[in-house]
Amino acid sequence: MVSEKKVAGHISVSYPQLHEMVPSEEYDEDAQLYSAVNLEALQRRFKDERIPIFALDETGNGFAVVVPHFINPIAENKVAREIINLGTHITSWVALAPSPLNNGTSICKLDTNLSADQSFEIIPQMKPPHYITGIVAGITSCLFQKRQLGNASVLVLNAEGHLGFEKVDADLVMDAADLVAKYLVGEQNKTSYIKQLSARVRKINSGITLGMYL
Repeated sequence: MVSEKKVAGHISVSYPQLHEMVPSEEYDEDAQLYSAVNLEALQRRFKDERIPIFALDETGNGFAVVVPHFINPIAENKVAREIINLGTHITSWVALAPSPLNNGTSICKLDTNLSADQSFEIIPQMKPPHYITGIVAGITSCLFQKRQLGNASVLVLNAEGHLGFEKVDADLVMDAADLVAKYLVGEQNKTSYIKQLSARVRKINSGITLGMYL
């Protein structure tokens, strides 16, 4: 959903301990083999990541980050804190999160007491037993701790699938894009952005039936 913008930087995630875990020559061959296989499995599970930070305009007044799924909740929480630290002068935050709403609602918002964007007022609030997880939950928690949650608008999209790999349908992607386009490209470019994104979504959606990753 992020348009083609300049990459202003990256958030790097690495696990140096895994690279330092070299099997010792003191073990016998079977033990070395087991250790090597175990290390390889850990390195596949906890992969290094390089997450781009997109600048939304030339002034540097806005940025967008698309965060992959992390199996390690500690790493995920650390990334959330790094994202919050990027925006020391940010006056408003907008986040999109998938959730199995299962209540006939396609999109709702997290109750942050004071919505940062009045255009989101028409969107119903998310209510129990529904929930959000992952990076957006981490960011929301960090904003709460810094007493900045009132500056955030968290939009929750109905999704299906395993945790971290939820999918949303094409129509919902476009609905969400219409809501947040002004943040990504500005009001003056919203129409052309929606048109281009719609063409891309239709092209992607033509070959699948289960929706798309958010």
